[in-house]
Amino acid sequence: MAVSKYAQYFPKDLKVTICIPMEYNETFRDWAIVQELEEDVLTLLLSRDQFPSAVKLRYGDTFDIRFGKEGAEQRCSANFDGKADLGLIKVRLTGEVGTGELREFYRIDAFIPFRHEVPKEQNLNALIGKLRKRKRDRLATEAARRAAFEEEQRLLVLRTAAGEFDAGDDEQPKKKDQKVAVFNPVDESWDNVSAAALNLSGGGIKCVTSELFKAEDLVLMEIFIPSNPPRIADCIAKVVFKNINYSIKSDKLHYNVALNFVIIDDRDRDAIVTHIAHLELMRIRMKGSLPSINLDSGPRKRMSLLMKVVWALLVLAVVLFIAWYSKNEVNNEIMDSFGNAVKQYREKTGTENLWK
Repeated sequence: MAVSKYAQYFPKDLKVTICIPMEYNETFRDWAIVQELEEDVLTLLLSRDQFPSAVKLRYGDTFDIRFGKEGAEQRCSANFDGKADLGLIKVRLTGEVGTGELREFYRIDAFIPFRHEVPKEQNLNALIGKLRKRKRDRLATEAARRAAFEEEQRLLVLRTAAGEFDAGDDEQPKKKDQKVAVFNPVDESWDNVSAAALNLSGGGIKCVTSELFKAEDLVLMEIFIPSNPPRIADCIAKVVFKNINYSIKSDKLHYNVALNFVIIDDRDRDAIVTHIAHLELMRIRMKGSLPSINLDSGPRKRMSLLMKVVWALLVLAVVLFIAWYSKNEVNNEIMDSFGNAVKQYREKTGTENLWK
């Protein structure tokens, strides 16, 4: 039997990520282990016995399989070929293995407000329902606030057109400010949410916290994305890494915690990646505008600067001396020429004795 063209990419026991599109523009992400490869049919052992009920995967549906390390991810399309056993599925690989979507690995340290909740009920189906309800409620609240804002602006325009505000009206400056006001889709409750230091990427976050997360915990998260306009990303994340942070001296233990997004809206993920790119561009521009200082050669730099000052003073002294000398030399030549001319005139006129 001919060796499959996929054999070099999918050895047994390889850990891969499956990315399955869902309703409401969401994507389900989870890991699986390669069990067997026959030609182009791959058998995978899922991290769970079966998919959540909200993940609708039917025969022939297409999704992505990704594998590899950060910065060297690869991907391949696959069609669902059915279940093989409890926790086992068969997929048919299609197309070529190519470079993965590396943008989800672009990460940056930033201060971002976020809220999270670790539900007692760690059931993904229940959490998906709760996540979608939260998103519906947020959209309904936003729509109501937007309608009120637009009505207020409409009434303001009508009152202004009717000449209700004159030059002496104390409310006029306030109303003029409202004319150029822009609707903020993020509600006022986020004004009191403190920003936290995060290592942020399109695939998840890493943070330092004193809260007792457990590995494999599912976490409901709300992340403030300062885009234009700003938005709130609602997602479900899973704790994939946790260790003690010994660098923080405190009465409480602090932990380094990494969470991967399990359910996230593609538009929210795109907004996160765009914000990361914007921050990185700003930092590159700021770095380019600052002077470059080599801290390793401080004494040499100081000595070089001192020598430059000494040489500059010497050059200045020489220039001043040349200027002074030239001025005096010119004056002496003028006086000598004038004295000789007067002497010759006296000799010719016979008046040289009158001046003695």
